[in-house]
Amino acid sequence: MSLERKANFAEGNRIATRLDGDDESLLNTEDIEISVVSPLFNESQSLAELVQRITQVLSPRKFEIILVDDGSDDDSWAAIRTLVADDPLRINGLKHRRNFGKAEALATGFGAARGRYVVTIDADLQDDPAEIRSLIHI
Repeated sequence: MSLERKANFAEGNRIATRLDGDDESLLNTEDIEISVVSPLFNESQSLAELVQRITQVLSPRKFEIILVDDGSDDDSWAAIRTLVADDPLRINGLKHRRNFGKAEALATGFGAARGRYVVTIDADLQDDPAEIRSLIHI
């Protein structure tokens, strides 16, 4: 399986690299109930816990987690690559070539979201992923 597939999302000057599993192994778009979009900048230390907590909250539902690296200069992209490799059916990574800001990172994530519902959560864990339940009444 090829984990890295580059697709340039050219909207203005924003170019993102998409990292996800093999297209044929991805969940059917119609099957995804919830897309969780998480914009991030230099959050390598919190990503594994974030994904683990979101997964606990949303399992067994069909969901995806879209991690949007907004030009981090730490190891965030490496952490995202590892998380995608561990769960390519649920986790997608997008990377801006430089920092464009949170609004642009969210727009990139929204553009990739395939779920019926889209929830945003910052990657710094200041918001509890358990709150997702109350947002969509699950």
